[in-house]
Amino acid sequence: MRSTRRGVLAAAGTALLAGCSTFDGVQSDGERSVPPPFLAEPEDWAHPGHGPGNARRARGDAAPRHAPDGATWRRELSASTVDSVAQPVVADGVAYVAFVGVDRGTEFARLVALDLDTGAVRWVVEVSGTAYAGAPRVAGETVLWRGGADTLYAFHAADGSERWTWRVRNHVDPVAAHGLALVTVPAEDDGDGEELVAVDVRDGDAAWTRREADRGWLPHAADDDRFYVTRTNDGSSAGALLALDHRTGEIAWSAAGVAPRSLVVAGGRAFSAIDASEGSEFLALDTADDEPGWSRSRAVERETDDGTVTGEETVAAATADVVVASQDFHGRAPNRVVARDAATGDVTWTVGDEDLSVAPSALPFVCGDALYVPVDDDAAGDNGEDVERTAPALSVHALDDGSVRDRQGLDVTELVHVVVADGSIVAVARPSGNAVSVAAW
Repeated sequence: MRSTRRGVLAAAGTALLAGCSTFDGVQSDGERSVPPPFLAEPEDWAHPGHGPGNARRARGDAAPRHAPDGATWRRELSASTVDSVAQPVVADGVAYVAFVGVDRGTEFARLVALDLDTGAVRWVVEVSGTAYAGAPRVAGETVLWRGGADTLYAFHAADGSERWTWRVRNHVDPVAAHGLALVTVPAEDDGDGEELVAVDVRDGDAAWTRREADRGWLPHAADDDRFYVTRTNDGSSAGALLALDHRTGEIAWSAAGVAPRSLVVAGGRAFSAIDASEGSEFLALDTADDEPGWSRSRAVERETDDGTVTGEETVAAATADVVVASQDFHGRAPNRVVARDAATGDVTWTVGDEDLSVAPSALPFVCGDALYVPVDDDAAGDNGEDVERTAPALSVHALDDGSVRDRQGLDVTELVHVVVADGSIVAVARPSGNAVSVAAW
């Protein structure tokens, strides 16, 4: 039987919460204390990046199980039209899947809670009149979900009942850590700039707020001490990366000119991929004081029969020793995964060629001493034409040298998302017509 967060709460009672009191901080007005951190199970995949640091590193002894007899269960989530599906998250034995589409002529965003063991639907919530749904996050007993472009919902994990809502900036997801949801909201007085608000997940009240004239905010990640955000100028992408004290919102350090496309915090470093004039800059900062550890700038390119194809690089996963980047060539050439030494930035090995095509949407993840790379059969060849590939699978590689260890088949069509939690693989296929397929092994 799976352990549950609710079972931990019942057993530990107030003693457990008392043990979290060292995380308390006070708001700038001294009236409200920051809540205790979330209770979390190490087997969960409760955030799109596994945890608030986006490291996509699952617990080592919860490695994905082999599935020689196919999926444990498969669930079709249907509507008149299904347009897109967000990455699932898994917590406390429940897989949460958000998707959007059209039903009976009305656009909707829908969040479905599925039992991890059986695929049975536990509850469903829906927002009408919107064609956008962000990936959910599980914060203790609360499920955070941006249903629609500009509303953050908080639901009870047990039954999907609504706890509170916040109006937030369009298409900006929260970072959930330290008992808080860090969000960007329009200024209450409709003035210039935006507010960065740390929302108490328990009741939806603000624990602290940060606002600077003509500034915008993009929350990225969190670690044991800080939130990491981009402070932008007039809503543009230019700005600075800031590390904020999670108790007060005060600036611990800032790095000017760093506006990450993606950010991963692991092993005392913040790894970011930044758009640069000649391609992509890959940067590592020391999270203690923003000292630059290393920086690598280069064009992300592949040679094809028709010439050089350029792509984009995203920080995908990290440990204290290795940082992994996904290179996307937008269907003009097979994608790649590149591993770098976390201490130096040097490329140590690469996955992805004409014989092993990295799935275009699903990101790799780390479990124990292995990297799991989603590979797919729906990738483009050198000339943008479909080429024959092996079936969708997880290609398993040694984290230290990239050598192939194993291959785990996933009988889905056009894999777009895959996560692992409590030893189970949860994979989502690209929506087809009036349904999206979710399967678990």
